[in-house]
Amino acid sequence: MGTDTRILVLMNGLGLEDHFAAWFGPERIFGGLAFTCINRGNPGHVHHLGYGTVTLGHYKDNPAEIEKALKLWSGSKTSVIPAASLLKARWEKLCWNIPFSGLCVAGGGITTDRIMSNAGLHNESKALMEEVISAGNADLAHHGESAAIDRDAFIDSMFKKTSTMGAYRPSTMIDFVEGRAMEIDAIFGEPLRRARALGAPVPRLGLLTALLKSLNHGR
Repeated sequence: MGTDTRILVLMNGLGLEDHFAAWFGPERIFGGLAFTCINRGNPGHVHHLGYGTVTLGHYKDNPAEIEKALKLWSGSKTSVIPAASLLKARWEKLCWNIPFSGLCVAGGGITTDRIMSNAGLHNESKALMEEVISAGNADLAHHGESAAIDRDAFIDSMFKKTSTMGAYRPSTMIDFVEGRAMEIDAIFGEPLRRARALGAPVPRLGLLTALLKSLNHGR
């Protein structure tokens, strides 16, 4: 990589860009969030099941850098939209990943439609989402950001989108049923640490994270 090379961290989780910024400098770092239903198939193959938007943000929320990135992606078949606040976008993605990926694993390897159709699991996923939004808004305020996640509107949007996915298998659940190590720390552990440090009550997230770490032990 050269001195002008930009780095896009297109991965799930929270705090990932902090590591890359320490290694390569903050101005070069972007975060990407894929709102896509995709699963890996054979080597070199990806199964695209639905949706297809990539949200792109800059580590320092620099509009000029975001504009450069959008121009680079302008000829892509992928729909790319900018995020004015990368931190807010990260928490918004966690609002889906934590309840649905987590409960799909905790349920023994179930698909998202099972959560949507079961009243108890549906209510639990909503309660988890509310905890994540509360923690996310506390973290945004802690970082001096005026933006906040609109709880009711965002929850309604997430459940409407999930209802169209059918029997979707999140990547964390696939790792679980296939015996691989799951991405627990970045998706569950770091949000939990931040929530507790800020005094945001997240009992469900704490229990779910402990359960997933136990299931992940030795993998």
